[in-house]
Amino acid sequence: MCAYYGKVLEDTCSAINKCLDKNIFEINVRRVRTCNAIPSNAKSKINFISRALGDLKKLGYLEYMGRNSPKKYRILKKSNFEEIKTQMNIQ
Repeated sequence: MCAYYGKVLEDTCSAINKCLDKNIFEINVRRVRTCNAIPSNAKSKINFISRALGDLKKLGYLEYMGRNSPKKYRILKKSNFEEIKTQMNIQ
């Protein structure tokens, strides 16, 4: 897995934890984008954020809420990036 995706995944995890600290239990790409100050014209980063949210759903940190546009996820638990790194084999 590329190092850039690992960085985006780490930023996504920190955004999820920030939302949990503020008692926000729903997350989507836009919320991650605003937490990490990513502009709307950075399409590559936005695609990686979307992919990271899907991977976190597969690992059991998020639950898909059944909305397609924008995809919304319910946060199930705090995300620990070190634990996620070992589960996904990221260096």
